[in-house]
Amino acid sequence: MDDEVAAIEYIQGIIESKCTGFEVVGTAKSGEKCLEVFERSGADVIITDIKMAGIGGMELIEEIRRRNRDIQLIIVSGYSEFEYAKKAITNQVFEYILKPVDPEEFTNIMVRLFQMLENLELSEKKQLFKDLCQGIAVEKEKLKRFFGNEEYYAFLLRRNHLPAQFRDNKNAEVVTNIYGSYFLYARDEEEAFYLLPKSCLNSKRELKLIIKKCSEKFYQEQGFLTIVEIPRAFGIDMMTTLIGEVYKTLQQCLICGISQNIVLREQQEPVDINEEEQDRIQKIVFYLSKKQYIKAKAELKILCLSFEKRRVVQVQVETAIKKICRCSYYNNDSEYLLNEILYHSLSIEELFQNICDFLFKEEKEGGKLDTPEYFESVCRFVESHLAEHVSLHSIVNEFHVSQSHLSYIFRKYANQSFNMYLTSKRIEKAKQILMRDPDILIKDVALMVGFRDQFYFSRVFKMYTNVRPTEYGSKNDG
Repeated sequence: MDDEVAAIEYIQGIIESKCTGFEVVGTAKSGEKCLEVFERSGADVIITDIKMAGIGGMELIEEIRRRNRDIQLIIVSGYSEFEYAKKAITNQVFEYILKPVDPEEFTNIMVRLFQMLENLELSEKKQLFKDLCQGIAVEKEKLKRFFGNEEYYAFLLRRNHLPAQFRDNKNAEVVTNIYGSYFLYARDEEEAFYLLPKSCLNSKRELKLIIKKCSEKFYQEQGFLTIVEIPRAFGIDMMTTLIGEVYKTLQQCLICGISQNIVLREQQEPVDINEEEQDRIQKIVFYLSKKQYIKAKAELKILCLSFEKRRVVQVQVETAIKKICRCSYYNNDSEYLLNEILYHSLSIEELFQNICDFLFKEEKEGGKLDTPEYFESVCRFVESHLAEHVSLHSIVNEFHVSQSHLSYIFRKYANQSFNMYLTSKRIEKAKQILMRDPDILIKDVALMVGFRDQFYFSRVFKMYTNVRPTEYGSKNDG
């Protein structure tokens, strides 16, 4: 905005010829007219002179700030007085440029502004996508502003079980993947929800290839993988509904030990516990209450075989197992251990064995296996094998101890789950490597601390440190 037509045309010419990414959506010769254009156009940037008839530049800026705190403002003026500069700072003006405007200086300012606007838009999109995934209400106008009329595809990858009640994972966050335009959200390290703009794909076949590639990298041959895919592109008007449906479908359809590729709204009806299984659960509870453990174990085996054969969904299996176990143990520690068992069991057969360890083993794993020295020996083994495929299952086999007992001693001596301990040690080791050698390749760091996929490593690293591994060494240098 400027009250001189020549000045408006001069700035407009620079923008149109040199400032890639910007479009002039309106001009005005007065403050009143500028407010009209602003309300009509929804501009991201306003460039204005200070001294004009009617509403002056500073008054205009204050009014615009009142209406929209996020808009970026640039002052172009022939006045260099301190009071003007002070008011500009107070109103968070992006830049104060003195006339005559140098085209090169102005272009450099606009390049910086464009980069900042892109970063702000990306951050806002990430937060909006995170809110959608967490079921937080989002205004449709805000969605439209940041996601536009673009259509999207989406799919969810879930490795092994649903997030457990007592997991102490750090808050996962939305991140962009290596392609920049894709978004990824995760509730924990075992999950990845991708949002892909349709315009970035050439065909449905390419979408299938992306799902296949991401699945293979994410799965890493650990347990089982559940994929929930939205098969058709959708606009922002359906985004909230469909994302909610994806999580609901995952919750209802995930089966312990069975890898699945589920197409949203085309999945089979989930298999719930039947009447015969309900009766068997009651039997097990009765036998446990009477301390008839041999009979309880035999009935539990039959129940688990039935769950496996009929492919009963995880949420139903968990409900049944918790009902059985809570009749024998009910305190915070046993509830935590039970959730760890349900979270780490990679098949119904393994679940049966772990529940038997939890319910029927006597204190033969106590004594020398429940001491600080024993716990430290486990920790030393873990820390000396970080680059290898270390897992709860491999430690159980190495130390000939039950999964429930191993979970118990980590809860007791480290106040965290085994997985959280392992991941934190891997990230600490990675930080040490990056501090010693900031120029090392990230893929090499990932392999040195036990991550096969450098992008998954980068995501986990940022969850723990709030910076990417590429930024860590330089950030901590000075």
